[in-house]
Amino acid sequence: VLDCRGHLIDGVDGLTTYGIYTDGNTVLGRLSNITIKNCRFTDWGYTSFLYKTDYSFMQNITALSNAGWGVYLSNCLNNVITQLVSTNNAYDGVVLENSSNNKVTYINSSQNSEYGLYITTGTGNEFSNSEASLNFKEGVYARVNSDYTNLSFLAITNNTGEGIRLEDSSYCNLHGITAENNSKVIVSGGIRLSSSHYNNLSFLTLKNSSYKGLFLDNSNYNIIRNIYSADSYYSEIYLLGSSLNNLTDIELTGNRAFFGALEIAGNSSYNTYNYINIFNRGAYTIYENGQYENFSNIIIDKDYISAIGILLQGSENILKNITIQNGGEGLYINSVNNTQIINCTIINGFSGVSIISSSYNNITGCRIENMSSSSIIMLSVTNNRNNRIWNNVFNSSSDIITIGNNMTNYFNTTQELGINI
Repeated sequence: VLDCRGHLIDGVDGLTTYGIYTDGNTVLGRLSNITIKNCRFTDWGYTSFLYKTDYSFMQNITALSNAGWGVYLSNCLNNVITQLVSTNNAYDGVVLENSSNNKVTYINSSQNSEYGLYITTGTGNEFSNSEASLNFKEGVYARVNSDYTNLSFLAITNNTGEGIRLEDSSYCNLHGITAENNSKVIVSGGIRLSSSHYNNLSFLTLKNSSYKGLFLDNSNYNIIRNIYSADSYYSEIYLLGSSLNNLTDIELTGNRAFFGALEIAGNSSYNTYNYINIFNRGAYTIYENGQYENFSNIIIDKDYISAIGILLQGSENILKNITIQNGGEGLYINSVNNTQIINCTIINGFSGVSIISSSYNNITGCRIENMSSSSIIMLSVTNNRNNRIWNNVFNSSSDIITIGNNMTNYFNTTQELGINI
């Protein structure tokens, strides 16, 4: 047991110097059951460097203005770090390297020149009830097979990079996290998953991300639920090349979103979106360029005269029980084939559904009313044929407007009288 009783251990600003160094690489085997507590460190390369040290305990540690890192664990198992303040260090606040099943809790890792918490190649680590803010890179960065990492009840704010980034890390759990004012770099997000699969994200609050709120980059089979994202500059949720994810119970407020509150791009497919409420003042509310996607129980409220509720540019999708209201266009379908639009309600806008050079789509059981232009606009640039507009209710100043040639589509009588049908 090392109890510093609050005393300061002052170093000489050397990058290869150590405030405390435990080395379990000895003929006697790994070290274990070490306690370090009530210590303050400054001006070291490593405040505390634990190597091959297991089942040990660090409590009430301050790592301030060191030439390198705050607390660094390498090849360590089953340790606990609690009540740590690691700030203004030249590299990372806390590092877990090739270390597994460690618990880091009740810490503040802030204003470090690189990462707040950096995890690489270790499984089953836990980071909870803590804060990472004002770090020059990510608040939390878990990479290279940092599987089964658990991040919970965190405040991740004002970091220059992503708030949290998982890269090549799967089966992780992110729960009860607030990520606000992160991602000052253009390709980043409040929380980003890169090539990370089978993760569970729940009860997340994302605000004021300078680029994207939640960014899935080539990440599959993730479960995302109970998410609130607001005031991101580009998109609240962005999927790029990501498939077979399930998003449910989502609330998005796109007051600044440049492209879409929810954007799906880059060969994304087979994702499911259910029970999503969106209030948007941006150009697009949902931008869909994926395939075989399933949307249901979506409510979109727009407050922008030129806004599009859903811009579809991917085929083979299903949209069911969608409500779009107020401002601009409801559905804008461009070069889309074999998509099903079922039981949707579109009210109070410029046009209900615009169909451009799209074929073999079905629109059925929908109600479109109070459009200042038309319930349906069909425009053929190349071909626009074999669409079925069936068993709908239209009640606008004009119900069907057709522009162009090469159009052979199929309608039945609506359930209310209208114009041009």
